[in-house]
Amino acid sequence: DRPELTAPQLAARLAAREQGQDDVVLLDVRESGERSIVTIPGSVSVPLGTLLADPAGAAGAAGARPAGPVVVHCLSGGRSAQAQEALLRAGFRDVRNLTGGVRAWVEQVDPALPTY
Repeated sequence: DRPELTAPQLAARLAAREQGQDDVVLLDVRESGERSIVTIPGSVSVPLGTLLADPAGAAGAAGARPAGPVVVHCLSGGRSAQAQEALLRAGFRDVRNLTGGVRAWVEQVDPALPTY
């Protein structure tokens, strides 16, 4: 099993990042049309196809470092699991998948956001 993170755990890490206490990078591997509907604040867009073509380059351009913490997410967790696997194969060591994706974020953290 690959490491995962729940939406409330991610919310706590993002709050800590705002305070300078965490340097987690949140990668959103959905397409831009999906991001136009709803995004998790502080996430960086790296569509799955771009990431799979060049995992280290795409993640690096988004600010992720191989030794630093990375969380990947999509709508519900399937595409981000592919991204997580690609990043781990590319040498990233601390990559977690957001359990349930942006849907879980809306349900558990910010119900005011739209869903699709």
